[in-house]
Amino acid sequence: LAQLIAYPLFAVVVYQLTEAAAPPQLAMPPAYPLLPARSEATEQAWLVLTTIQNLSAGTELEEALQRTAAALAQFLQADFCAIGLLRNNPTVLDLPAVYHPGAAPARGVALPLDRYPLIRRTLASRDALNIDKVDAPPEIRNLYGLLGSFIVGPTIIAPLADDQTPLGAVLLGNPDSGRSWSPADAEHAQ
Repeated sequence: LAQLIAYPLFAVVVYQLTEAAAPPQLAMPPAYPLLPARSEATEQAWLVLTTIQNLSAGTELEEALQRTAAALAQFLQADFCAIGLLRNNPTVLDLPAVYHPGAAPARGVALPLDRYPLIRRTLASRDALNIDKVDAPPEIRNLYGLLGSFIVGPTIIAPLADDQTPLGAVLLGNPDSGRSWSPADAEHAQ
């Protein structure tokens, strides 16, 4: 599982670093400043390398996923990050990793997907959902409660999938800061 997650992330970062390091063409001025592009590529490289290190250093999957959730939350400036996996039952999302400083998330959370249609839709479509706190349906409010927060904030639900099968989902939220997610944040999460 670690290789399924780490290799595509590594390939994307290498591609982005190659693109950011390519000398600009002199015929046309760049459409964007080079320094921010390199900074973003550097941040993405940091996230991917930290994720690979976390996944390979852990003796147990849950421990490695917990460190990965913390790194992803820090990278995207999220108040919480949870990583869910479809383990034995494709209709239940287990949350082995929940990073939410200052909160007491429930342990061993299993989300039946028939009660969480937004997560089910994300897994089926393989597209991230960006949910504003104003539009938060009851299922998102319930999810926040399970993750140790009774204040709902902007949420991203991003699928984890290989070429053919959904493997799980990443859940990101900002209940404390209330910071909305940009389309770029949703893309990075995915």
